[in-house]
Amino acid sequence: MVDFNVQYASWGSYASFILGRFGGGGGFALSDVHSPSQNIHIGYWNDGSPVRILPFFIPERVDSGRERYSTEFVATGKNGVPIASFAASSIDRKISWATDRFAAENLVLRIHTPFMNVPHLDEMGYEDKRLYLCPVVIAELELDNSGSSLPMHGFFAMSGVNRTFSEGSRSGPGEGEEFAGKLCGSGQNGRWGFAARPSAGMREHIGWDFLKGVYSGISGRDGFHRLGNEGGLVVDLAPGERRTIRLALGTYQDGIVTTGIESRLYYTTCFRNLEDVLDFALDRAETYLEKALERDKELDSSDLNPERKFLLAHATRSYLASTELLLTRKGEPLFVVNEGEYRMMNTLDLTVDQAFWEMQFSPWTVRNELDFHLRYSSYRDRYGLCFSHDQGAGNAFAPAHTSAYEISEISDCFSYMTFEEILNWTLTAALYVELSGDGDWLKEKAPVIEDLLSSILARDSNGDGLMDLDSDRCGSGAEITTYDSLDVSLGQARGNLYIGMKTWAACLGLACLMKKLKDPEKARSAEKAAERCAAAILSHFDRAKGYVPAVFENGNESRIIPAIEALVYPWFWGDGKSFALGGTYAKLGEVLGIHLGTVMKRGVCLDPKSGGWKLSSTSNNTWLSKIMLNEYVAETILGFETGEWEAWDAVHASWMRGGSADFAATDQVDSATGKDLGSRLYPRLVTSILWLRYANKGT
Repeated sequence: MVDFNVQYASWGSYASFILGRFGGGGGFALSDVHSPSQNIHIGYWNDGSPVRILPFFIPERVDSGRERYSTEFVATGKNGVPIASFAASSIDRKISWATDRFAAENLVLRIHTPFMNVPHLDEMGYEDKRLYLCPVVIAELELDNSGSSLPMHGFFAMSGVNRTFSEGSRSGPGEGEEFAGKLCGSGQNGRWGFAARPSAGMREHIGWDFLKGVYSGISGRDGFHRLGNEGGLVVDLAPGERRTIRLALGTYQDGIVTTGIESRLYYTTCFRNLEDVLDFALDRAETYLEKALERDKELDSSDLNPERKFLLAHATRSYLASTELLLTRKGEPLFVVNEGEYRMMNTLDLTVDQAFWEMQFSPWTVRNELDFHLRYSSYRDRYGLCFSHDQGAGNAFAPAHTSAYEISEISDCFSYMTFEEILNWTLTAALYVELSGDGDWLKEKAPVIEDLLSSILARDSNGDGLMDLDSDRCGSGAEITTYDSLDVSLGQARGNLYIGMKTWAACLGLACLMKKLKDPEKARSAEKAAERCAAAILSHFDRAKGYVPAVFENGNESRIIPAIEALVYPWFWGDGKSFALGGTYAKLGEVLGIHLGTVMKRGVCLDPKSGGWKLSSTSNNTWLSKIMLNEYVAETILGFETGEWEAWDAVHASWMRGGSADFAATDQVDSATGKDLGSRLYPRLVTSILWLRYANKGT
């Protein structure tokens, strides 16, 4: 299957170029992730032959827009231009970690997303910042006319444009045109555009109907109409010629882009305007392509099966599309990951899962997120220190100590996630300290670590180590978990197996941090809490049935895969062997292994139709990011033996290419069909980095 959307994005710009769905259009999304569904025209024709075009346009939108201005204009389906769109079967698509390649007959299109390890801002000079923060992706259009005796005309164009670049960019009345003659392409004002270096046989066109304007042999000013909204560039090839056109696809959002906390995009401190972005990117294109090739080689040469390679590559692009590096009016950098289609900012139950990725590519952003959550989104309820679910939505920061999501007096979706967010901050902090070795930050946060332990213990009213008490912010409602749209098996926080295991892991994390702080008394207190929590979970194990129920009340018999999820955390901070044979939690490891073997059956936690993973036996709403995380735990930590891994991965990859093809990486799908159910265009699927970068961690 080659017909699915992808988000091509640079790190930190909160913008992307979306393409890949046949008949669905695409285009640039700024401060959002949804495709604008504009016509994208990429193809070629030989003199006297039909236009050969990739199917990235919307058929019902191919007529000219001139009819809106004239009662006499009659649309005739591309105004007589013969179009032969490439069929899906004739398009060869190969997607690697940083390069997506489409090949059809005499055309190859490559779109590169050269993501890099991002140094701390304090370690970068001006030119380094320009390189790492440039809001651009690189495309290459390769045209092959070597087998023809006729001239060829290739093109790259789209709707939604209102300008060309060849006329340059004036910085003020009467001043010089700084970029005149350096860029050839089209764009929309100063917000987005695409451009190549001008060369022989290359020209721009803008008008009502791009293909009519260029196919009909119109030259000069004939048909060139700035009121039209389709534009791009055309390149002429002589018989026998091959040519590759390199394009920069860039965005620029100037000024204050957020409210609540007024801030601008950080890259605007390095670039003056869109032309500056495109010009720099074309100058440094070789560097970007080298970085893309390095990423491709790493993934392609890995031991991952093809489906896992695809899932990681697909997830990477959607994560990058949601990242946003800001600079406040006070001069403080803020790193934000926006929650896909929901656009919530720094959702803490995504932060904890995305930390595995960020500790590989930008560890300092994890510290930035932790500090920002503590400073801006923490609060105190009657039991102690807490954290909000998120920090706002749609570039509007919520008031301090609140979220965009949580409301009181309810017990399902949109209720408070107070306890889980306490656990999430704790687990992320422990992961950060262990993988970064940042002892200074830990010493600075020592009082916070103590507060977290007190807050967790205070919510356990009967001393069994499990959360019993909902935050008073809930009012008459009840707390929920990150699995908010699932049924009670994973949605309810109180008496929940998933939350119980996460509590166990967080207490072990606090013990680890306390030991590093040389506070053995507090460390032992945290360890005892973990022991009580493990004992409580084990007490609910039904040996005859071979599983631990998802919820410890009301006779619940749901079975869940995420019972094992929290094992990933102690695996990273040195306690991996504590639940192995002979360790402190050997019994817990044994029971979870039995539990996993019980639930991994068709009709239980394997969908009876697709065979893919269902996180809960009682819900078809399953989440890819959590499947990936739990796969890592099952395979690497528990050593779950099965010959089904590649078959399962094939099902999960098919969900992205099939049922959720409209939306790039999608987290929540129907386990039977892969149909998107929510969390579309989502960043959290980068938990798949565990497969590649952490394959031997903890062993």
